[in-house]
Amino acid sequence: MPLGRKPSAFRKTVSDLKSAAGFGGSGANEGAAAAAAVRPGGRKRKLSEPSAATAELQMDNKNSAAVDKKAGGRQMPRMGRSLANLASTIKKRGAVAIAGDRKRKRPRAAASSSGSEDGDDDDAENGDEAAEDDEFENSNLNDSTIFEDLNESDKKKLKKPNKQQQQQKQQQEKQPPTKKERRALKKKQKKNADLVSELLTAWEELRIEATPANRVAELCESVLKIGRGKLAELAAAHDTGRVLEAVLKRGSDQQRWLIFEELKDQLVALAKSKYGRFVAQKLLKYGAKEQRAYVFRAIEGRTPELLKHRFASELVETAYNEFANAAQRAAILQEFFGPELALFKSTSIVRLKDALATKRPGLVMQHLQQHLLALTQKDLIRHSLVQHLLLEYLEEAVPAGASGCQGNADASAVASLMENLRENLVPMLHTREGVKVALLVVRHLSHKDLKRALKSMKTFLCTSACNEHGYLFVLSLAERHWLTPEELHKLVLRELFDSLQELIDSQFGRKVLLYLLSPRDPLHFSPQLMSLILPPAAAGAGGKSAVEENSVTTEQLRERLHRALSLCSSRLLSHVSGRMAELCQANGTILFVQDTLRHCLGEKSACYAALADLIRQPFVPCQNPTSQSSGDESDQQQQQQHIIECSAGHLMLKRLLPSAPDLVRLINDFVTDENIVSWLACNRGCFFLLQLYESCPEDCSLRDRVATLLLGGGGGGFATALQSALKRQYRGAQLLSERIKAKTEPGSSLVGDRSAGDAESQQPVNKKARRLSKKL
Repeated sequence: MPLGRKPSAFRKTVSDLKSAAGFGGSGANEGAAAAAAVRPGGRKRKLSEPSAATAELQMDNKNSAAVDKKAGGRQMPRMGRSLANLASTIKKRGAVAIAGDRKRKRPRAAASSSGSEDGDDDDAENGDEAAEDDEFENSNLNDSTIFEDLNESDKKKLKKPNKQQQQQKQQQEKQPPTKKERRALKKKQKKNADLVSELLTAWEELRIEATPANRVAELCESVLKIGRGKLAELAAAHDTGRVLEAVLKRGSDQQRWLIFEELKDQLVALAKSKYGRFVAQKLLKYGAKEQRAYVFRAIEGRTPELLKHRFASELVETAYNEFANAAQRAAILQEFFGPELALFKSTSIVRLKDALATKRPGLVMQHLQQHLLALTQKDLIRHSLVQHLLLEYLEEAVPAGASGCQGNADASAVASLMENLRENLVPMLHTREGVKVALLVVRHLSHKDLKRALKSMKTFLCTSACNEHGYLFVLSLAERHWLTPEELHKLVLRELFDSLQELIDSQFGRKVLLYLLSPRDPLHFSPQLMSLILPPAAAGAGGKSAVEENSVTTEQLRERLHRALSLCSSRLLSHVSGRMAELCQANGTILFVQDTLRHCLGEKSACYAALADLIRQPFVPCQNPTSQSSGDESDQQQQQQHIIECSAGHLMLKRLLPSAPDLVRLINDFVTDENIVSWLACNRGCFFLLQLYESCPEDCSLRDRVATLLLGGGGGGFATALQSALKRQYRGAQLLSERIKAKTEPGSSLVGDRSAGDAESQQPVNKKARRLSKKL
């Protein structure tokens, strides 16, 4: 059996090797003899009988090698390799032991001298063997120490780390600097590193608003003293520029003049700098009147160039929008009307119309449209100056009601401009002039281009609808009759209703929802506002304008919007029913609830139930009982009032009850007799009861119930409550008494459809009613 194939054979062979190597007691010499069987140089010695273990080991090794060779050159198994290492160790130790013994025996062998020939032969033979032993000893002299410490080296080899561990160890020994250390090193390598460090230390204290005034003055003085002569370079840096901004904000006028005198020749360069532009803007904001005038003179003649620059455009926008007077604004606008007007400015030219009245209107339009094309291509439409120029140009190029370009405008240039604006409508929806430009663009877009523009505005519609000016743009989308109800729901309403709560809570977002519920309603939309959405059209060929031909009637628009709204009306009604108590506490939201319940299509029973639950709550008047429906109560006061008493709630119920018989039935089922009589404690409660009395459907017994209670049929002082209301001269109580009196005159019953079988039971009630009416 090959060596290393069975554990039993392995244990047997190891024990034989140990005994042969002398690890035991008496086998040490035998192991040495076995190991010395083979000498270097190829000479063989005869094996003694105890060296049979070594021969067996050699035979097993040969058999094992033959088996491995047959197996396809596989490596020796782990047990076989361990045994081979052990055999090699035994051989080496045995060789060293033999060499040591020969060295010790050599003097005796050399000293013994025998006269016999046999002895001479033995001596010669012993001498040859001694020479061979010396040669073997010299060749293995350096290896003897290795052989003696072989076990320890094996242990070290086993514990030696691999290459990956060595690399990790080297990396740990050579740790790179941390981010903080790299930043500090980078700062030290920069120019003026010590100067910047001192300035930033002062800025850390200067920017705190709670810093005392005397300390602020000291810090500003130290900053100017340190950076004098280098302010232009410091202003263009991202960190030291903020130091100068703080000094301009909190420093004295004298300190501002020192900064201005050093920077005034570098204003244009600072305006074009990524960080220096903020220092230039602070000079405009905190500077004196003379300093602002110098800034305007610095940008004069370069306004179109600076407005097309990414950073410098902000300085021009700030100067035009916040600090320029009428004459300075006119001078800035004239630079876009051509080089002639830029050099020879006129005080009579304020708008584009005035410039077109000159001798060369074609050149003015040409120069302006070149500037506008460049500005729209660079995405600079967010500036109010650009929007003002766009509005004046489009009003002249594409006037209201016209189907194409007019005047001196180039049709191809207008088409390119419209194409650029179509994808950039969102930045214009936050200003009044920008919204007007967007309305002009949308009004002249085709069906395909409008759908493409709405897709580019995705995720921005809700933000625009809640904006002070942007909601007008969303209202104009409802007027685009070529959008089908399904397309309107997909492109507009779906995104709006995903943020329904945000729309309802916003003053302008509710306008959008009200326009969908009741379009063009003069109660919510003034004629001035409607003129922006539907501007008056100029008469064209045939007596009709393009806008008039494409417009639809209010009924057609309401039908189309209700069809689009019906696709998502369930979400609206569910939201209103869940927040009914909250929405009925403010004037704006309560009117929205009114229009929702009046015009929205869908199941409204949940909304009616929530509203009836509010009505049946205990009524305690908060104001003077003689108060009229003035409508001047604040929202905080209305939060403490009952829905019947607050002005907006009273108005909503007054308009809602005639068109909501289901709500009247729910009120009849929900409210108690005590609720009905308690409403007489204020004038608005009397009017609500009157409206409820008149709006009662034929199949509801509420009218009989009210008449019976108030004319004394129910007892408990109900008639006394009406008499007290009449004494207070409530107009609602007087009207209610007249209506009930008209119904209870002789020859008429409380309810006209009652059966004759109940006439006897009605007589006592009628007598009491007539008696009470005579007293009144």
